[in-house]
Amino acid sequence: NRLMDALPLLSQPGMAAWHITGHGGFDRADRSGASLRLEEGVLSPVQVMPAARFRKSGQTPPFQGSFIFIAVSEPTAPQAPLAPAGTSQWVERFLAAGAGAVVATTFPLSSAKCAQFAETFYRAWSSNRPLAIAAAESREAIRTDGDPAWLAFAVYGLPGARLGSL
Repeated sequence: NRLMDALPLLSQPGMAAWHITGHGGFDRADRSGASLRLEEGVLSPVQVMPAARFRKSGQTPPFQGSFIFIAVSEPTAPQAPLAPAGTSQWVERFLAAGAGAVVATTFPLSSAKCAQFAETFYRAWSSNRPLAIAAAESREAIRTDGDPAWLAFAVYGLPGARLGSL
């Protein structure tokens, strides 16, 4: 949760996965690139460097083939449930950094719904279910009448990708 602990990870190769859950820590004033408030600083999408920058110097990009999970959540039901989560710039930056797949919320959810989605998703995906199937099963797991939360998660990656194939 400290910025000084997170920054080195943005430049070291071999990142297999990154799970980012703000639990009210995202500043969504910028609707496309919400900054994540950490102890001693702010982490923003612009701090994720494109893969081409690393390749120019012969280095392996830190996020090459990695899996990224970004969940913008709030401790209770969000005040404006369909307001943009601010993840679009994060998704764009991680994909440009070489990520193999990104799962992200498009609007904020309650922390409980995010946790339920994540638990179901990771269970399904670690059981060798394709990315699209794991996401669909997880959406259904959090689906309730009158609550659009099940629609919040978007998947960016090959639908048939399986754990270890990114």
